[in-house]
Amino acid sequence: MSATLLHLHPAGTPTPEALRRRVRVVEREADAGAEPFAVLGSGDACAAALRVAAQAGSRITALILESPSGIPTDALRSLAVPTLVVLGTRDDLEAPLLGPRGHLVYVYDAGRAISADRPEAFADVVADFVERGEAFVISRTETVIHP
Repeated sequence: MSATLLHLHPAGTPTPEALRRRVRVVEREADAGAEPFAVLGSGDACAAALRVAAQAGSRITALILESPSGIPTDALRSLAVPTLVVLGTRDDLEAPLLGPRGHLVYVYDAGRAISADRPEAFADVVADFVERGEAFVISRTETVIHP
């Protein structure tokens, strides 16, 4: 487990154990140490994740937003960091406008709390993006998402 992921989330929304098994998860930027890290924002914490990604600059390897709310729809257009937006197919959130390094993934049969509704599928796509960056779209093995 070499990749580090800073998970910002609303209180009462824990990181799925399936994701913790795949990447090193921290909940404060200071806990990432001096190493580069990815940032995951869930729900209302997506705005904070976006701020961290903007402030940390080159230390950020990826930005992942789970059911982003509270951010302007065009806030992601100018990001230089690889960005993944994860939405559930049972959610009514509108997909944000993404820049050239932005990716959008829908998790089947999940609502707004994707990591709670489909923790294994969520962990697969997020960990793959954290570990492999923009090459994540090419599945290397069978997974919950790519049977």
